[in-house]
This record gives sequence, C-alpha cells and structure tokens, in this order.
Amino acid sequence: MAYRDEREAMQARIEELESELSEARSALAGRPPKPQPKTNPWFGAPLQVLFEETFSGELSESALEELVSIMRTDTGQLGRIDRIGGTLAWSIASGRDAAARTPELTCEARDGRVRLRLAENQRGLAGGLFGGIVGGVGGGGLGIWVPLMATQLISPVLGLALVVLWVALIWFLVRLGFAAAVRARQEKLGATFVRLTESVERAATPARVAIPQRVEVPTETEWEAEAELEAEEDVGAMRSRT
Repeated sequence: MAYRDEREAMQARIEELESELSEARSALAGRPPKPQPKTNPWFGAPLQVLFEETFSGELSESALEELVSIMRTDTGQLGRIDRIGGTLAWSIASGRDAAARTPELTCEARDGRVRLRLAENQRGLAGGLFGGIVGGVGGGGLGIWVPLMATQLISPVLGLALVVLWVALIWFLVRLGFAAAVRARQEKLGATFVRLTESVERAATPARVAIPQRVEVPTETEWEAEAELEAEEDVGAMRSRT
C-alpha cells in the first residue's frame, strides 16, 4: 500500500505542475515584450534593441525549424544557422552597408527551459548617420564660418560660437532621425518576436519527468506472510522478556 500511495502522490504532483505550467503560459501570452537596453542620452535611442523571454518545456527539431522560417520570412534573408548542443543561433552577416539590419536570434534549451533572445545592434546605423551626416554637413559648415572669420567680417569669438551652434544643430537633427529609425526597427523586431513567442507557446512540450516504469506492489499473500512474521517476532520478544 505504501508504494501505491507514493505513486499516486507523485502522479498528483505531476498534474499540479502541468496545471501551473499552463497558467504561466497563458500569462506570458498576454504580456507584450519590451526592449531591455536603456536609451543612450547622446544618440537619443538605445544602441541595441533586445527582446528576451524564458519558457518552460522543450522544443522539437520541427519547432526550431519554424523559428528559423519566421526569421527568414520577416527579414527576407536566408541568414546563417549555428548549432552548438542545445543552442540554436540564426544571424545575418554584416555586409558593406554598415546601416543594414542585422537581427540575431538565439534559442537556448537547457534543464527543461527554453530561453528565446532576439537582438539587433544599432551601432552601424548610428555610425552611418552621425559619422556621415554630422561629419559631412557639420564639417562642411566650417567652409562658411572660417572664411568670414579670416576676412574679419565677423569676430573670431562670434565665428567660433556659430561653428559650435551649427554642429550642435546638425547633431540634434540627426539625433531625431536616429531615434525615429530605431523606433521603427523596434516595432518590426517586436512584431517578429511576438510571432516567435507564439510559435514557442504552441510547440513547447512539458519537460520529461523520470517516473518509475514499474512499481512492485506486494500481493495479499505476501502481505499476510509479512504480518505473520512480524507477529511471531513480537511474541518471541515478549517471551524472552518474561
């Protein structure tokens, strides 16, 4: 009977864990993903867009293939797949255009949990905008103010102030453009991440729990024999005392 009660208790615990897992999945499904990196004060937007979530369960090979298919569909790129143990990584190699999009997907399965991470670095975009526009247009403005100072049409102090204001104005305008571009990328990446999480929610299976395949339960005859043996031992112990 003790073995039977232990097995029933184990089965009840498993059912309880599966119920908690189902409730957690329902809660996660209604929670919109939020990017974690903070806004860079100099550039007006984060230099990396990041979405991350952890799920309970396991993913099959077909489920992982579906994640890759979603990335290829949303980006229009075949991308590169790297597989190390239980970690799947999908990425786009950076090309000549430094401002091109390069999202990276990482799916790590370990200890009955799936960690999904979708990130996109914005440093290439920042370098293209701030380096190209601020350096080109801002530096080009020096060709206006420096000759005026050289010909003494304006004082050196006023000319230096105008140069600083000109560069600051160009930087401010580019900062607004960079922030708008990053927000647009966040929306696209967030929509992709929602599709990925929905796919994981559908495909994730509960982690396997080791359950004894066979439990030996004593028969009634064995129980009776054991009880008679215990009774004889008790009687023998009483006689020895007397």
